[in-house]
Amino acid sequence: TKYSSLEVAQGMEELASAGFDANGIYGAMPGLLDLAASGNIDLASAAEIAAAAINGFGLEASDVGHVADVLAESAARTNASVSSMGYSFKYVAPYSAALGVSLEETAAAIGILSDAGMKGTTAGTTLRGMFSRLAKPTNKALGIMQNLGITVYDNEGKFKSISEIIGIVAEKTSVLSEEEKNYAL
Repeated sequence: TKYSSLEVAQGMEELASAGFDANGIYGAMPGLLDLAASGNIDLASAAEIAAAAINGFGLEASDVGHVADVLAESAARTNASVSSMGYSFKYVAPYSAALGVSLEETAAAIGILSDAGMKGTTAGTTLRGMFSRLAKPTNKALGIMQNLGITVYDNEGKFKSISEIIGIVAEKTSVLSEEEKNYAL
């Protein structure tokens, strides 16, 4: 590894601060080293990012390698950096997890928002707000959604995927005038 023993210790300390036990820290280190290297960031920052995603999604310390892969892939394919993805996850991960939205889909949505110029905390806050408004819309929004036939839950009461919801909204608003569509959205 290109990291010194002091840097590794700082990463371990950050994981311990996030509530990881010794076995969890030991198991997380290979993935953490990969995350830090892929994001060109220090290990303490990588540990903070990984811990936000792991704790937010209720994952295990051993999932750090997978978290690192997802964040690195999203950062490589979009205008997001690993650091900005970490900031986003701090704001949206608990909401995503509560609604059953996967780590992968959340990372993809953050990447798309980053491509549109919304990065870091802005992307996380925007996505969190979207989830909040879709999961429990105001009466006015609910009325518009019902009139257009837009549902965000499936027949079993499970929150639909982001891509499915976007597809439904696009389809249902495609017949509206620009003014009506803007109002509805």
